[in-house]
Amino acid sequence: MLVLPDPPPSLPEAPWAFYEELRAVVGGLAPARIDAATVEVDFGAGVAVTLPHRDEPDWTLAAQVSRRAAVVFAGPVTRHFTDADGPGWTSAAVALLATALRGELEVEVAYRGDELVRVGDDRVWGPASLAVWRPVRTERLRMDFGARTG
Repeated sequence: MLVLPDPPPSLPEAPWAFYEELRAVVGGLAPARIDAATVEVDFGAGVAVTLPHRDEPDWTLAAQVSRRAAVVFAGPVTRHFTDADGPGWTSAAVALLATALRGELEVEVAYRGDELVRVGDDRVWGPASLAVWRPVRTERLRMDFGARTG
């Protein structure tokens, strides 16, 4: 079972709130498919957490949280949260990670050949996105971290 380390006492309030809530979520869900040996947690003026999937490197979960903002990466999904979103913005960031850990985050992705060209409504720019003569294959992606649910 993955146990995230204690935060330093000097961690600012917002990163501390995010990290403590994330620790509780990870402890409660006990996701079996996180690669515990390669998990990274870095503290400074904020916190950066990387939770790699054991079998699917593209499904890595990560977050960077400062005093006023967070960026959360859940596989191909990226979301931004700020204190301008109102109280609970750090909880909203944790909720996205929890949704992915529970296997409830589903996103439509599109490929040209083996190259990713769209995630949800967002285009991924690169040579493949310009190859309009190649057919587009669309899939629904749902990550599975083997978390306890219910």
